[in-house]
Amino acid sequence: MLGTLKGIIENLGLGSDVNAFSLVFGLALARIVMAVSLSPFFGGNAASGTIKMAFAMMLTLLLMPGLAPGVLASGLSPLLFIILLLKELTVGLTIGILCQLIFYAVQTAGALVDTARGMDQPGLTTPQLQSNASVLAQMKFQMALVLFLTVNGHLIYLRGLAQSFEHVPLRGFVHFDSGAAVERVAALSGQLFVVALQLAAPVLVALFLVDVCFAALAKIAPRMNVYAESQPVKALGGLAVLLLAIGLIATRMQEVLGAFLSEVYKFVSGLA
Repeated sequence: MLGTLKGIIENLGLGSDVNAFSLVFGLALARIVMAVSLSPFFGGNAASGTIKMAFAMMLTLLLMPGLAPGVLASGLSPLLFIILLLKELTVGLTIGILCQLIFYAVQTAGALVDTARGMDQPGLTTPQLQSNASVLAQMKFQMALVLFLTVNGHLIYLRGLAQSFEHVPLRGFVHFDSGAAVERVAALSGQLFVVALQLAAPVLVALFLVDVCFAALAKIAPRMNVYAESQPVKALGGLAVLLLAIGLIATRMQEVLGAFLSEVYKFVSGLA
């Protein structure tokens, strides 16, 4: 078995040291498997662990020629390997969580619309994020996934993941300005709320005008049950405005997805 593995490694041009290959492969796999398993556009929690592990192993093998196994694994003590493994898991976890944030923002936009319509019933499960969402939140999330794949966002993500090994090498440690990192994370978090409000704005504005109209009716007819009468109008009106503005929302969604990927890449580059 060991001889067969050694022959495969040599045929791939990765040297002849099986131990060195195994150590570097394990370190690189730790980062990639965390980043892949947390990415909703690769299935997230909906995909089985076996499929995600196989996909991560394939990506790791493709990246191995650029990682110089023999050089990186020389003089690698067990304690240092464990420390580097924890570092790789942390880097992969950070990348995966950051890429989830923009999809949570899109989902929040749908939840805001449903809340304003009075139809906020989080009975649907989002398998990719393992969370509950309302109907429109689920619709916007799935639409964001389709748009993300349409603009080859998954390929950009994989390219950034591969380039992360240049900015944060396997044998190196993370060095960054804590103040700048906190400021960038705060900016990303603030951007999420802005994106959610922008994607929900057309419907929220329309529903606000409906509330203003029914408030005027309440002044004219005080005995009218404004709340009960306004709920069907808000539910149907909000849905109608959403369908009319779906093209504008999709265009804006493509822009924010690309911009957020760029921000994540800048954050990872700043870890070096």
